[in-house]
Amino acid sequence: MILLLKYGKCRQVSFSTQTTVCSWRTGLKQAKKSKRNAESEYDRREFIEEIGILFEDTGHPRMAGRIFGLLLVAEQPMLSSAEITEELQASKASVSTMTRLLLQSGLIERVARPGDRKDYFRMKSWSFDLVMERQLALIPVFRKLLEKGRPMVPPANRPGRESLEQMIDFYNWLEQEIPALKERWNRRKV
Repeated sequence: MILLLKYGKCRQVSFSTQTTVCSWRTGLKQAKKSKRNAESEYDRREFIEEIGILFEDTGHPRMAGRIFGLLLVAEQPMLSSAEITEELQASKASVSTMTRLLLQSGLIERVARPGDRKDYFRMKSWSFDLVMERQLALIPVFRKLLEKGRPMVPPANRPGRESLEQMIDFYNWLEQEIPALKERWNRRKV
């Protein structure tokens, strides 16, 4: 007998040709499956990191985005703090702080399992709608702030005035279009 080391797994194989071929084919099938799983796991981890970067690009902590991304693609519908910490290779303090931020933002929710003292976290099924509502609510606020800046732009700053006017026009237009867009979206969801 010999030991066959292939794709990180050690298998015992006899000298019999039939056994060696069967074992090799089994090992090859397992290796291909492991490779697919590894590629899938890599894609999953890459997705989680990209969500983290997207969060960071929009002014939020990257770790909050990583947790959000993980909860989106987790095999289980809810994860404990310890599971999140292990999966993301993050500190307990960071996971605790960022889950609290995501809870306060309304993107995730804390749940309990009967008989278990741990806190678990999962996605809120309507979190996207909540986030969009919050973002849309900022449109009139931003437009009003821009209008407040009109008298502050000196006449000599023509490019500044043109940019300001274009932004005000855009946000006015967006404010008028939002109700119809929301209505179309709500009809589509049903």
